[in-house]
Amino acid sequence: MRQRLTKDRRRGSGKQKQTRRRITLSVSADVVAYLQEFKRRSAAPSLSAAVDEMVAQFKMEKEKLSREALLSAYYDSLSQEEMNEDAAWGRLGAGTLEKIKS
Repeated sequence: MRQRLTKDRRRGSGKQKQTRRRITLSVSADVVAYLQEFKRRSAAPSLSAAVDEMVAQFKMEKEKLSREALLSAYYDSLSQEEMNEDAAWGRLGAGTLEKIKS
């Protein structure tokens, strides 16, 4: 691998600095146009910043979907007795909140 492809760059301000790596990609003209439009809409200062933002958004969405799937699997696995117990705890908590508000 050529040296310029792995050169670390320090960016950021304040307390946390991020190590950045330069990479080279070949993408279609449609992808370039999409990235440039995303950069414009997001008001990112550079195409690199726009790609960072896009990947961060994608990662957050994937993690959210994963958490939702785990939560759904948990509730799908509950027996009727466990669901009734959860509902009872929910009613107790809601009643306690109402008393606190009053």
